[in-house]
Parts: sequence; C-alpha cells; structure tokens
Amino acid sequence: MKANQFNHKSALGEAIVANKHLNHLEDTVISQGKAGATAAIQYLKGLYGLLKGSSEEAVKVSTKWDGAPAIVCGVNPDNNKFFVATKSAFAQNPKLCYTKRDIRNYYGEQPELGTKLLRCLTNLSKLGITNIIQGDYMFDNESLEVSDIEGEEYVIFTPNTITYAVPTNTELAQRIQAANIGIVFHTSYEGPSFASMKASYGVDVSAYKGATNVWVEDATYKNFSGTATMTKEETLNFKLTIKTVVDAYKRVPAKLFGAIETQKDFASIFEIYINSEVKQGKLGGTPQTMLDGFLQFYRARKQAEADKAKTERGKAPRLQDIDRTTQFIEQNKAGLMELLNFFNLLIKAKTFILSQLAQLKSIPTFIKTDNGYKVTEPEGFVAVDKIGNAVKLVDRLTFSKQNFTAQKSWSQD
Repeated sequence: MKANQFNHKSALGEAIVANKHLNHLEDTVISQGKAGATAAIQYLKGLYGLLKGSSEEAVKVSTKWDGAPAIVCGVNPDNNKFFVATKSAFAQNPKLCYTKRDIRNYYGEQPELGTKLLRCLTNLSKLGITNIIQGDYMFDNESLEVSDIEGEEYVIFTPNTITYAVPTNTELAQRIQAANIGIVFHTSYEGPSFASMKASYGVDVSAYKGATNVWVEDATYKNFSGTATMTKEETLNFKLTIKTVVDAYKRVPAKLFGAIETQKDFASIFEIYINSEVKQGKLGGTPQTMLDGFLQFYRARKQAEADKAKTERGKAPRLQDIDRTTQFIEQNKAGLMELLNFFNLLIKAKTFILSQLAQLKSIPTFIKTDNGYKVTEPEGFVAVDKIGNAVKLVDRLTFSKQNFTAQKSWSQD
C-alpha cells in the first residue's frame, strides 16, 4: 500500500485503496521512517528540476483547492449505476447515494450537506462520467456573491477557508455564474469492482468542459515556464538548500528510524503534537525546544488518560507508556535532535518551494478578515512522484491553523 493511502473495507469485505489522507512533506520523516525521509529528499530533487523548467521532471504538482466537502462520484462498476458520496464512500459501510431517497436516508439530519449532495446528483449525473472520480465542492449558484475588493468587482465563493475571487468582466466569471455548481476534480479510481479500485492523481476533465450547468476544473498546476521559473540566484540557493537537507539526513543515525518504528505510539502522538503546535501558531523551533515540548505533551496526554481510568489496572499501561517513552528519548536524544533538525530544514525548503509555486494563480485568493479581504496564497499543492505516491505542500501556520480553528457547518460523513 502506498504511504499516502489507506485501506478501507467495502461492504464486500475487500480492500479498497482510497485517497483519504496526505502527509505533510516534513511529517513523512517521522511517520514513515527511513523510507519517508529518503522519499522527502527525492521530492525536493524532483521539484528542483520542475522549477528549473525541466521537461522530464520526476515530480508533478497539483494545486490544492480549498473546497468542501469532498465529493466522490461516478458509475459503480458493480451495478453500473451513477452515485455521489463524500469520503464516506470508502468507509466500512459505504454511503453511496444513487437517488434522492438515499441522500435523505443518509443525510436527513445534515440538511446542508444533503442539499449539496443532491445538487451533485442532479448535475454531475449529466456529465457522462464513466469511471469514478473525486474532487472538491467549490460553490453552487446560491453561495456565489458579487463583492467589491479594493475597487474592483468580483464574483466570489468561499467553500471553506479561502475566498476565491474572479473579476466580473471576464469570461470565467460568466461561466461560473451560469453554473449550478462548481467542482475541482483531482483523483480518479480504476478497477473491475468497487472494492478493488485504486486511486491515481489527476483527472482528465476535457470531456466535461462543454457543460453549462457545472463549472469543472482539474487540479493540475499549469505551465511552469515564465514567471514560475527560478532565477539563477534562486536556483543556486535552492540547490544549496537541498544539499543542506541531504547532509542533515546523513547525520541522523540509521538505526533511529527503526527504533522509532518499535515505539508503540511515538510517531502518531508526535504528529498530534505538531498539529497542536500549529493550532497555537507555532511550528519548528530548535530541536531541543521541540523535543522538550513533545515530551511534555506526551506525558500530559498519557497522564490525562491514566486519570480517566477507573482502576489501578487501567492506569498502569498509560503510566508505563510515559516511562517507556521518556527512557527512549533520553537514550536517543542526540539522534532525535538530528532528526528534528532534518525536519526543520525540510520545512525551510518547502517554504521556498511554496513561494515559487504561488507565483502563478489562475484565480485570485483572499482571506476574509474583520477589516475586509486580505490577499493570500493558494491553500497549497500536492507533489506526486512517478509511481503515484504523494505529499502535500502547505503553509501550515497559515492554512492548517485556519482549517483547525475554522467553524464548519457541514460534515464529511
């Protein structure tokens, strides 16, 4: 199974590979061990070639649109019927909606989500989709607004955190306003049965472009020549950055990656710790500060679990976890410090990549504040290697924090 994908059981009890989660580039060095660390370096090298304008790049990039909810749709190969769903299409008990009644049965208590799925069922079924594809719901004709931003009139839509704005005097704005819904598709699924399908990044939407009732886009990052090409100075700096990252990786003890894998919950709780830091507007810091912060976070989390246990027998495993992880960190402190230095350098390299990729934006993007709209970059990007593995490139202190803290009126389920 690819590192960025998860197996889910279908109603038939067979494994289906679904695009449900992508790791941040830097997180792979903790969650996926040595394989993740070497893959992260390969992503950087591939992106270096891509940004130089190489025609034989090893990595492709898609724009990460900030849509919601996720929409899965198409023809189920098991019964040749068209359906719509959220990511729950890949749950233990899939919620595939073939009819209005299905939507009502599954989402009667979630009227906003149910209404969006009904719009998808009504409109997407007319596109002639023959396989199964996944995308992000961007707007419908009730959520579109016309707004003045810094003296220019835009058609705007805010599906999640980011506001997308299209000048009203453009053909694109006319197409958007004429559509009932807008979807950006990014993943396709193939297989002889629903249960055996596998995901691949990229969707050919050319066949759907003629529809007037649906605004359809793909997520492919367009044309890296011109303004997205690095200058000589930027090329040199990025090359040196990659060398620094590689050197940092070489300083991480090889046995440490295997040692982390033997720890019951080190990697999973480290990811939770990083996300908790992002929520507070923090990411990175010195390796010593990060290691101390993680250990404090781990102890507090396990102590809270122990305090909830009603018996001493229930408390004991949590307290043992604290002792075990504390001992592991003390015994491997030097190596962990090198690993976290490597982690931080990957963030630095990613920040440079984002600054380059953000130079091209097909649609202006804003964040709505109390004082009006503030210009922002796209939510992020997805880097895909030649064999289909993928990671996300996101400014976590901007977009991940906002997504963690934003109130949503819909649910993915």
